[in-house]
Amino acid sequence: FEVPVGSTQSIRIILRILFLFVVFFMLQTFSYATPQIPDTVKYNDLVLSWRGEGLTPILNDRNIRFTIRHTACYDGHIAKWEIKNKKLFLVDLVGWVKENGTGTSKIKEVGLEFLFPGSNSVFADWFTGEMILLEHESKVNQALLSECVYWLLAVESGIITRSVRKTEIFNFQDDEQLNRYYKLFRKSPRR
Repeated sequence: FEVPVGSTQSIRIILRILFLFVVFFMLQTFSYATPQIPDTVKYNDLVLSWRGEGLTPILNDRNIRFTIRHTACYDGHIAKWEIKNKKLFLVDLVGWVKENGTGTSKIKEVGLEFLFPGSNSVFADWFTGEMILLEHESKVNQALLSECVYWLLAVESGIITRSVRKTEIFNFQDDEQLNRYYKLFRKSPRR
C-alpha cells in the first residue's frame, strides 16, 4: 500500500492521524475525576480542609451507608469538625439516605441527629489515624507548581497526640510529586 506524497489521500491520512493524536492527548489531559467536597475542621482559629474519612469507622460499625447525591460527594455526606483542647469533635453533618418504606428511591437529607440523636457536638473517640488538614494552597508558574501549607495531626481515639505545620511545593510535571499531592490532598471517589 503506497500513497503518493502530496496527494489528497495522503493529506487525509496525515490529518486523521493528527486528529487521533490530538483527541488521545486531550482525553488524557482532561480525564480527572470530579474533585470531592472536603470536610472542614476548625483548628487554631483556622478553617481547614480535610479529605479524610473520619466517619468511616462509625458508619461501618453501625452498617450505615449514605447515598451519593452528586459526583462531587461520593461519600454521600459532608461533615464539619472542630478540635478543642486537643480533642476532635464532630459538630455538624449533612448526609443523604434513601427513605425507608416508601417503595420508591426517594432520597432525604439528614443531619447530625441521624447518627447521634439529641447531640449537637460529639467527641470522635472512634477515630484513630492521621489527619492531613490543608490550610492554604497557591498555584505558581501557570499551575505547574503548587505551594501547600498543611497540618499533619496524629489522632488516638479522638485525642490529638501530635501536630505539625508544614509547607511543601509540588511540581506537577513530576509524576511522583503529583501522586503524592493527590494522596495527601484529594479525597478519591469511593463507591
